[in-house]
Parts: sequence; structure tokens; C-alpha cells
Amino acid sequence: MSGGRRERLFFGAWRGGWRWRFWRRRKLLVPRTATLRQAGWHFGSPLPWAYTLALEDLPAAFSREGLVNSPCAATARPPWRPDRPAVVRWETVGKVGVTSGWITLDGRRFVPVTNALGARELRALAERLGPLTPERRGAELSAWLGRHFSVTRARRRLAAGLARTRGLAWMNTLQCAAWLALSIALVRGAFDPSLPFGTAGSWRWLDPAQIRWWALCGWLVAMHLLAVGTAWRLHRKLHPRLKEERTNLIFGALLLPAQALRLRAALLRPLAQDLAPLTFALAAGTPATARAAAAATLRDVTFPARPAGLSAEFTALNDAAGALARPVLERTLDGTAGAAGGEGLGVGELLAPPAGFDAGVCAYCPRCGDGFLRPDGVCPQGVQLRPVSSPLKP
Repeated sequence: MSGGRRERLFFGAWRGGWRWRFWRRRKLLVPRTATLRQAGWHFGSPLPWAYTLALEDLPAAFSREGLVNSPCAATARPPWRPDRPAVVRWETVGKVGVTSGWITLDGRRFVPVTNALGARELRALAERLGPLTPERRGAELSAWLGRHFSVTRARRRLAAGLARTRGLAWMNTLQCAAWLALSIALVRGAFDPSLPFGTAGSWRWLDPAQIRWWALCGWLVAMHLLAVGTAWRLHRKLHPRLKEERTNLIFGALLLPAQALRLRAALLRPLAQDLAPLTFALAAGTPATARAAAAATLRDVTFPARPAGLSAEFTALNDAAGALARPVLERTLDGTAGAAGGEGLGVGELLAPPAGFDAGVCAYCPRCGDGFLRPDGVCPQGVQLRPVSSPLKP
């Protein structure tokens, strides 16, 4: 990918369900509905019981020997792929910088800057792993991947972020309702904003029917300033290090009132930093969303894609990174499968061959589940086909 807008995973949830316990009402993270869609943009609802998270996969794969600029445990379909595959050894990482939204190694583009991996995180990881032996690197990377796939961290961050931004979400909801009422009044002719400034009219002779609409305009201005101030205060508490992002966010929201209606999504987005999209699907998604995300991530690790033109070194490091990430991913899924609502998250269930093939299908791709009429070979993604256990005859 050489440029342009990258597609992201947008996790949108509509929370629901109340639990009575010790005479206290407590809202759960378990949603009534949840979607995980891949797109360049996403419209988020301003309602206080709905939220949207912009998630991104780790754009690189890490092994004991080095790293490659292609993900090995991606939830997105299709995952991000580089235009020019690159292999870097830990001993030769060099200077890590940022240029035009890309992480650079010694001045050469490596991977795009994402919420899952930034230049500062990659620089710290390279400085820590460079002097170590391959065995020690494996232990350090396993611990790092354990934090990356930690469902507990995702659940805690999301619960804290939703609790602190609840008041701001209510402000956005009231603003959206007021803007809708004002727009309807303008369309129906009940509100004439030019009346006080006309040559024949003045504030002194203002129609009493217009007073309520002008009062609503004044309330919208006051609520807009209050919401922006609240967002600035919350951003300082939740993300004290992101000063430049805070300045851009508040300045844009002050100039564009419509931007203030998405302040909650902007405040929640940094909470997904250094966490995999799968963790939020497991922490706050419906069972169907969690199973789909877990199956996509596990199949990407177990059956990596093999595009044409990859070097043997790239393929070997990518396979080694997948072998290092799979035990961590399996432990995460096993821990979630043992909890309430985690049915269907076992590794055997997620990797089970699909059922219901058409007549004549005798092989399938274990990565995407597509059926093929030929019994052997590889799919267009370079994955070895597997025979169907009981092929149907036409």
C-alpha cells in the first residue's frame, strides 16, 4: 500500500441489559448488538448507550530473528499487505523515524503508523531486543504479545473510557436532537434566522414565535462550548501525553460544530493503542462477533497467505512469527472460552472445516473456507488446499 486512506476495523456496539445487584443498577459491557466492519470511514451514533472504536491490526510480524512488514495475526479481511515486502534483523534495525505517516527504518518506509504500533513503540522494542539472544527474544516477544492480546486490559480500558465519557455522550445526544429540531423548523418556515437583521425587522419588534428558536440557538452555542471544554478536560485525564492530538481535536471541534458530535469516538480511539482488534471483540462483542473475529485471526496465524513473489527469508520469518504468536492467541481464546458467554471459541471449533459445500467440491481452502473442484493445489492466496472429508458427487 503506497498511500491513500487505509481501511480500518470499526467496532460499533449498542449496549443493553441491566443487572440488579445489592439494590444497585450496573451497566454491563455486554451489548445487544455489535458489528465489526472494515471500511475507510464509519458513521458513529451520538446516543449515550452506543459507541464506536476505530481499530487497526498490528502491521508487522515479529519473530526471534527479525521482523517483516506484513501482519501475521490480522483480524481484517483482507489484511493489509505491503507493496514491497521487507525483512529486517533485530541487530540491524537502525534509526526508527516517522515520515508522512509511515514508520521508517534508516529513512526507508517500513509500515504505516497505526494505533497498534507507533515509531516510539517499535524503537523501544528494537532497543530492548537487539542485544538479546534469540531464546531470550522469544520470551520477551511472548510477553509483549500477551499484553497485545490481553482481553482484561481491553475490558478495563473500555469500561473506564465509557464511564468517563458518559456525560459528554449525553451532551452530544442533546445537541443532535436540538440540531434536528432547528433543521425541521428551518425547512417548515417556523424559524427565520434573517428576521432580526432585516431592514424592516429588529430585535425590538421580534415575533414572539421566533424567540424560542433564538433561545435554542443560544443554548446550542453554550452547549457546544461546554462539550468542547469537557472533551479537553477528559482528554487531559485519559491521554496526558497526546498534547498535539489534543490541540488538533479541540481546535477542529471549536470551528466545526459537527466535529463536536464525534468527540466521544475521538476520546475512545487512543484506548485501543497497542491492543489487537480481537481483544475488543472478545471483551465487549456479541458471541457471533467474537467468533468471527477469533476465527479470522486464528486462521491468519495458522494458515498464512503466500502471495507470489515472496522471498524465502520473508516466508521463513513470517512463519516463525506466526508460530510465536499462535500459543499466545490460543491461551487468550481458551481463557475467554472458559468464561460466561464464551461458547464456540475453542481452537478446534474455530478451525473446523466448513460444511454445506456444493456438489462436486472435493477440496477447500482452510484460510477462507472456499470450495474447489480440483483435489489439490493452492488457492489464489497461496494456501495449500485440503481435501473434503466426504466429497459430494455431482
